[in-house]
Formats: sequence, C-alpha cells, structure tokens
Amino acid sequence: MTSRKRNIIVVIAILVIIVIGAVFILPKKDFNTAVGAEPSQTITLEDKKDIEQQEKENMQETLLLYADYGITYDAETQKVYYNGRLVRKFTDGKLIYIEQADGTVEVTAIRDIEGSLTGLEVK
Repeated sequence: MTSRKRNIIVVIAILVIIVIGAVFILPKKDFNTAVGAEPSQTITLEDKKDIEQQEKENMQETLLLYADYGITYDAETQKVYYNGRLVRKFTDGKLIYIEQADGTVEVTAIRDIEGSLTGLEVK
C-alpha cells in the first residue's frame, strides 16, 4: 500500500471517530422543554394551559381587524365564523386559520397596493 493511500485511510478513520464522538458527546435536544428554558425545565400542564390561552388571545386580537367585514372568533370553541357561517379556511397573504372539520366557507382577505384591507372574498 502506498503512503498516499495509507494517509487517506488514516484521515477517513479520524473523521469517522470525530463524527461518532460528536454524536455521543453533544447534548440531546429535549423536545418537552419550553422555548428559552433550561433543558432540565419541562413544560407543566399549567404552562401548557397558559400557552393555549395566549394563543386564543392572539387569534382573537388578530381577527379583530376583520370584525367590520363579518369575521368573528369564538375563543371557547376556537372557531372562526363569517356572518354566522363556520369558516373552513381563512387567508390574508398567509394562512391564518384552517378548520379541520365541517367549515362551510373559505375566506380570503383582499388588500390594496399599500397593503390596506379593502374587503373579503368568500367562496
């Protein structure tokens, strides 16, 4: 075996050892930790309820912009309605809401060139 081949094999072996070592040495990601929390802190049931409540409030605030156009949000059931009809999908440049069940209408926000809300398109 030539010395060049031996050097290549040695380099490959060292790289394999480094990769294997990194896999076992680096800390594992704990997917049950809160964002920004220490890895040892797990999300409690109270934290989860607080997060869900905050999400409801955020959705309610987001959809207040569309109230003049007939959009309402029921925070208890977490459903969006357009003039009393359950909304299946609601978009405004990006997906804001999607109902997995029996929504009857699809709503798309219409904006002018400046980005101001001008109306809703209902399908």
